[in-house]
Amino acid sequence: MYSVERTIQIVAELGFKGIELSGVRPHINPEDYTKDDLKRLRSLLDSEGLKVVGLHTDDGSPHTSTLVHENERARRWKINHLKTCAEVASQLGAGLVTTTAGYSWTIGTPKEKAWQWVKQGLQEASKSCADYGVVIALEPCPGTVVIDSRDGIKMLDDVSSDNVRLLLDTGHAMISFHNTWKESGPHPVDAILESKKYLAYVHADDNNGMLDEHLVPGTGVIDFEDVVKALRQIGYEGYVSFELGTRDPRRGFKDSKKHLEQFLKS
Repeated sequence: MYSVERTIQIVAELGFKGIELSGVRPHINPEDYTKDDLKRLRSLLDSEGLKVVGLHTDDGSPHTSTLVHENERARRWKINHLKTCAEVASQLGAGLVTTTAGYSWTIGTPKEKAWQWVKQGLQEASKSCADYGVVIALEPCPGTVVIDSRDGIKMLDDVSSDNVRLLLDTGHAMISFHNTWKESGPHPVDAILESKKYLAYVHADDNNGMLDEHLVPGTGVIDFEDVVKALRQIGYEGYVSFELGTRDPRRGFKDSKKHLEQFLKS
């Protein structure tokens, strides 16, 4: 509900060092921004001491921003959007574009075919992203063909590109660990340990194990002390971003930062 400029100011005021922006309306939809517009945003970010960590490429509805749509033109739109967002990300100084595989492939479409669409889309998009020095961070998510980190690792092995890496969302990992989507997914800590060679980025949010609630860390069932220990154990040096759903974003991000910092400082 805030402009991207005001969002940047608020995040900086809260003491953060990085921000992941959305590559869609109402934030930075590439079609809405000229190079001069992006230069002004980059100047604002620099003045506020914020680095753009990544640009998220799902269009606000991952059911329509998808690599698994039965219509080839819809899949083509997503591939091209990844490429365009990579160009914008590079102009903002970001090294990542993030994406899910997309939700709800059409009933009657075999999972194997949907899997191939994702693989082919990522392979094509990764070549253009590499030209901009930008990595695609694939986010496993229940409800997609790439459900959990093990699916993500398998997809990355199939894509076979150094320019496609893994984004691990702690909330997604927890619900794929023990809910009705898939009961055999790894616990968030195990997901981190198993992803050592693949992990490029982390989203931190909490839940109660069944729904993707995007709670403030420390208010659900995820033990973030163990999460931080696991990240240290694999030598992770990337960013951790909070991805919250809260009526009071300032308080939510303050509380999240306070909760995680106690483990980072220990």
